[in-house]
Amino acid sequence: MNDNNYDVAIIGCGISCGFLISFLKEKKFVKYPKILIIEKNSVPFKKILATGNGRCNFSNLTICRENYYSISGDTNWQEKIFNKISNLDLKKYFYDKGIFYNYDEYGRIFPYTKSAKTIETHFVSNIKSLGVNLKLNAELVDVLKIKDGYKLWIDNKQYSN
Repeated sequence: MNDNNYDVAIIGCGISCGFLISFLKEKKFVKYPKILIIEKNSVPFKKILATGNGRCNFSNLTICRENYYSISGDTNWQEKIFNKISNLDLKKYFYDKGIFYNYDEYGRIFPYTKSAKTIETHFVSNIKSLGVNLKLNAELVDVLKIKDGYKLWIDNKQYSN
């Protein structure tokens, strides 16, 4: 496999990317896939750093079905979503990683440090520990579906899987 071939390419280094990489790290595979992350900004997780006015409110104590409304009046989506996320406990996940938390009078949950940098550092550490290739200031120019995967052109350099 040459240096420009990857098993997985992730476009954008935001919260979803951070949790995907964290999930892969948790799985403790014998051999991790070769991963490329393409990020247009000069820093990863730029929006995380701005979340909660720089404090990163990563969850809320009052997440419940009754607090969400649909303009259409259709509430079927609420049943599906809230049944699935009831098992998702970000407080426990971060606590187990040594990231303690507190909450404000509105139930918003923040890292104990009150700094989004804490969450960003956690995700960046996971990226580094898996040897992921993170391309910053990278422009995805084109994507072409081929027989066995995709070819990507990033800043006019070709990558494939």
